[in-house]
Amino acid sequence: MKYWFKILIIMPLLVLFFYSCKKDAGEGGGASISGKLFSKNFHSPEAPYTEDDIEADKKIYITYGDEKIPDDDTRTGIDGSFKFSYLRKGTYNIFTYSLNPASASDDSEIPVIQTVEITKNNQQITLDDLVIYEKADNNGSSTIRGRVFVKKYISSFTFVVDSFYVADEDVFAVYGREFGISKRIRTSHDGSFEFSNLRKGTYSIYVLSKDKEMQTSTNIPVLKEVKITANNQVVVMPDIVIAK
Repeated sequence: MKYWFKILIIMPLLVLFFYSCKKDAGEGGGASISGKLFSKNFHSPEAPYTEDDIEADKKIYITYGDEKIPDDDTRTGIDGSFKFSYLRKGTYNIFTYSLNPASASDDSEIPVIQTVEITKNNQQITLDDLVIYEKADNNGSSTIRGRVFVKKYISSFTFVVDSFYVADEDVFAVYGREFGISKRIRTSHDGSFEFSNLRKGTYSIYVLSKDKEMQTSTNIPVLKEVKITANNQVVVMPDIVIAK
C-alpha cells in the first residue's frame, strides 16, 4: 500500500519535471537555418531569375513556434545569404516582404514565408530559395540608351526641310506591365537619353511625333520595345526618329 502511495505522489512530480525541462523552439540549441534571397522584376514577373539576382542587405525575420511577432531578424549578405544559428528543436517560420506579383499596384506588399521544423540537435537546414519582387528600377544594374532624331517637314509632309538630333525632347518609358508612364526624361544636347538601374524584363520606350500619314492632328507615339536579359547589360537602341 505504501508502495503505490509513493508512486501516486512521485508520478505527477516526474511529469511536472519533464515538462519543465522540455524546451520549445527558440535559441539555446546547436541547430541552424540558412538560405539565400533572390529578387525578380515586379513589372516583368515572367523574367526568370538566376544566381546573379541575389538581393543583398534585405531584412529577414524568424518566428519561433506559433509566435506571430518576429522573434529575431538578420540582413542578407552581399551574396544574398542569411543564417539563424543556435536554435533548438521546433518549428520556425522564416520570412521577408515582397511586392505582390498578383497585384497591378506596386505599393502592395505580402510576406514570403517558409516553414521548417528542426527535429535533431545540431541539425543544419538549408532552405529553398526565397524569391521576392522589386520595382523595375530599384537596385537594378542594367541600362537602356538611345538618341532622338527629328525630321522637320513642310506642312504636307512631302519634303524634309531639316533634320537633326534634338535636345530637350521628352522620352517616356513604360516598365513591363505597368499602366501609364513609368518614367519621363529629356534628351541631352546631342539627342541622347539613358534609363538606368533597371532589372531584367521588358520595357517600352517612346517619343511623341507628328503623324506623317495625317490620320490625326494629335501627336502619336513612336515606340520601341526593349528587352533586358542579363544583369549589367547596356542596351543601345536604334535612333528614335520623329516628325515635326
